[in-house]
Amino acid sequence: MRSTVRWKTKRIGVVVCGSIQLLRIEIPNIENLLELQNRRCHTRSVLGAGCKALAVVSILVATTRSGWALTSIIAVRTSTSLVLGADSLTTRWDGSEASLGCKIHEAAKVFSAFALVTGAAGTGFDLPRIAADALECKGTLRERIQQVTVGLTVCLEALRRFEVPFFSRRANGNTVSEAVFLGFEDGEPKMLVRWFAARLENGRVHVHRHSLDCPRDCVDGTLAVNLGYHQMQVLPGLWNRDVPAVAERLIERARASHPAQVAGPIAIVQIDHDGVRRLRSGMCRP
Repeated sequence: MRSTVRWKTKRIGVVVCGSIQLLRIEIPNIENLLELQNRRCHTRSVLGAGCKALAVVSILVATTRSGWALTSIIAVRTSTSLVLGADSLTTRWDGSEASLGCKIHEAAKVFSAFALVTGAAGTGFDLPRIAADALECKGTLRERIQQVTVGLTVCLEALRRFEVPFFSRRANGNTVSEAVFLGFEDGEPKMLVRWFAARLENGRVHVHRHSLDCPRDCVDGTLAVNLGYHQMQVLPGLWNRDVPAVAERLIERARASHPAQVAGPIAIVQIDHDGVRRLRSGMCRP
């Protein structure tokens, strides 16, 4: 039986990409959900849709947590280039539904990919869109993606209220979403990785972020991460070879060992000083 959700309408003055805008949004009737007016460049997608959670939603995930569907997303940063590869399978959080789609996203000349919880059908919760809106703002790459936490917090608070089984079993106290962002900034290849964990504290959802930025946090200028399917074996000198070919081979191995969970065409993108090369389009547009 579908429960009745009550909403309240607010007019909130927020700073969107540096300019104050008065927005009319609908949010669940939760006091002090977020101090939105104090947030810089809050994502338009969350404000516009109000992250309206329904009583029954389809939460989209791409993950390797126990009992969740697997995915394989590989991102590599070297001193001269960036490589991002992914399979194409997205599933519902309980594994009941699956579909193929592009997992590599681009906004403001920054490429990104996401694992674990990426959205909820029928709501304003779309993590790639939240990130894309943040990337369109001004500031450094690191400053822009800090805004993703704001949108994710709003949506997880709504899901906690109206998708209780998901939040209690899968989200609370766990890493909820993983994200990687790749792009050139000031002529230098940069890769920023974020792990978002949700925790219920004093009756509200708090999102805690763990960060790994390269070249800032990597010793020799090389960083490789595997989102979703974490059983990749990284051998010494592995990334001194043909990086796109190695990334593709690792995804193929995951797909061969878990064909029901890592599936679909593989997409591979390489970014360097010469531009963007879509080496394999997969389910993404060439």
